[in-house]
Amino acid sequence: MNPTTDLNDQVLSVDYFYDFLQFLHYVDQGGCARTATGNISRKSINDLSHVFRNGKQLQFMDEKMKWKVRSENECYYLNQIRITAEAMYCIYKRKNNFFLSKNGKGFLINIEPYQQYEHMVLWFWNRVNWEYFSPGKMTSVLQKNQMFIWNYLLQKSEEWIDFSVFCQSLKTYFHQEDIYNQSYDPNHELHLDIQYGLLERNLKRFGCIEADYQKSENIWDRKLVRFRSTKLGIKLYAKGIQPF
Repeated sequence: MNPTTDLNDQVLSVDYFYDFLQFLHYVDQGGCARTATGNISRKSINDLSHVFRNGKQLQFMDEKMKWKVRSENECYYLNQIRITAEAMYCIYKRKNNFFLSKNGKGFLINIEPYQQYEHMVLWFWNRVNWEYFSPGKMTSVLQKNQMFIWNYLLQKSEEWIDFSVFCQSLKTYFHQEDIYNQSYDPNHELHLDIQYGLLERNLKRFGCIEADYQKSENIWDRKLVRFRSTKLGIKLYAKGIQPF
């Protein structure tokens, strides 16, 4: 198989990236309606839920409990896609709609999927505030020191990494002990901040890592045990340590 074709297939298998492209195509088909507060309208959210691979995330905050998404702010997944697209200048606001920009049209037409994927991830890492989606105590520290993290993960390659040890190492290296020692449950809070600020809503969402969890009947009680980088992740870390 052609290496470029293989790489294109890899990135298109990442649900979040596929849905990112679906969002841009939807906007290109006639605009995406906005609410009075500037968010994506409920009608557009419903439309997108039928074309996204992860469409359920646009319908339910918790599918089992039947907690329905009523606004973009209740759906971090879609909100992250929209804000990243804006940061990349792929979409723009005019009156009551989002429209695809010239940059957005060029992004969809002129470059290969693996290049689109690289652009999407690197722009998020460098131009989007991670705290929009994961407002933990550690998130800004992780973003500011991301090159250190990418170098560390490059060294580990595809080796499994113990999540708890990883968290404690980052806390110590970035001198965050005093911040977490004031918490009611320091380790639990630290683990949640890193799990969502760096892994769940970043590396895992982008297909850069795979993770193992302790089995639990409730998804909210799942404990992350270990993770490792994918081949795609390793390629991205090498890009991430270069000047942006």
